[in-house]
Amino acid sequence: MAGLSKLFLKHRSPGFLLIEGVIAAAVIAAFALMAVPQAVRMYREAVLEYEAVQLLHTIRYVQALSHSTASWPDGMMPQREEYVPSLRFSRTGYFIMRGRRQVIKSHSFPRGMTMISTMTMSRPVYFGKEGTVDLPFSLRLRMEGCARDRQIVMSLSGRCRLDRVG
Repeated sequence: MAGLSKLFLKHRSPGFLLIEGVIAAAVIAAFALMAVPQAVRMYREAVLEYEAVQLLHTIRYVQALSHSTASWPDGMMPQREEYVPSLRFSRTGYFIMRGRRQVIKSHSFPRGMTMISTMTMSRPVYFGKEGTVDLPFSLRLRMEGCARDRQIVMSLSGRCRLDRVG
């Protein structure tokens, strides 16, 4: 565009440089209007993926923790139910609990993210000695503005996987 201003300056139009600057600013603004929504969408997809992977790691962590707790002899633990770890889910986050009442760790999802489950949300999830669950379930994480959801599927045998759904 600087070449155009030189061309018009030869014809005695010195105000064309201002018009050229306004046009360049308009082009930059148009590109910015297209780039900002794409950047926000990419950020939301990354947050959704991160939260789904963290939830998967938390499920596997509690599964391993309950495996080691369940393998102790009953004589060593007089009140075994107080020490068994469990997971409790809600629409906006999840809790790692010891027994039924004591919350060890809680996690809240970022604003705009929700979780839907195939089981009752208020029901805690306990793992058996071999890492098995008594009821298979799936958790679906949704984020506003994301085209694809993330789904964690837990089978009866204790295997869990992360799927991209949508």
